[in-house]
Amino acid sequence: MDLEEELRRADTVCRRGRQLLDARGRLPPEDVDGWLSELISSLEVLEGEVNNPDRSTVMRQRLLARISIMMTLRSCVEDATRSVIVGAGLEQQPQLVRYHEVETAFQRRLRTGVISNVRHLELTDFLNEAETVFIREIQRALHSENTVRVYVMLKSDYVKAGDVDPDTKSFNTKSADIFATTDLREWFNEHVRVPLLRDVEEFQDRDSGWTLLNVLNLTLHINKFNPMRASSYIPLPAKILRRQCCINVQN
Repeated sequence: MDLEEELRRADTVCRRGRQLLDARGRLPPEDVDGWLSELISSLEVLEGEVNNPDRSTVMRQRLLARISIMMTLRSCVEDATRSVIVGAGLEQQPQLVRYHEVETAFQRRLRTGVISNVRHLELTDFLNEAETVFIREIQRALHSENTVRVYVMLKSDYVKAGDVDPDTKSFNTKSADIFATTDLREWFNEHVRVPLLRDVEEFQDRDSGWTLLNVLNLTLHINKFNPMRASSYIPLPAKILRRQCCINVQN
């Protein structure tokens, strides 16, 4: 299978999805149905390959990035379609975010989930809404694990003056441990909200000319905690080092 060709196909599906969203309120049912059929077909291929342990980690990360964007676009297009129905007189409760779980074959990965932004225009509002979903999913993970190691990735569409097509930018947080006794609201604020808002602000200050178009999603990466894994080399105190009585292996 030519995965590069499948990734290009996925990019084409994403561009078409964004065009449908630009026509919000004027979505022909046949166009939406045709696009959804293409999206589901492409998703099936990508989800099959992201679970293939023979694929490189880099390739599976690329596949996962496309999958998360496609899931978000699907949620937004379906929401826009429902909005048209509501406008015709059929009341439905709007969803501001949606959660999708993605099966992956990454080593030590418990689960990968995508919190899709459906209606929020501001990043802060989206993060506030995403916090509730984040807490729920971490609590689920802690039912089977005493400790998990978590990082998240924010994806947003930006556009430069004069450009037509948006460019998707990603912002990662550092991995940090969550214990059964961790205050999840404090953890989210310290390890997700504050660093992401800071990184987004620094990006816009550093790379002038980019304008935020849409906040797409927040991807949760929940991994098993491995306390036996060596993480860093710790030098011996000078007093012990001078005695030359202890071997300190650097690994």
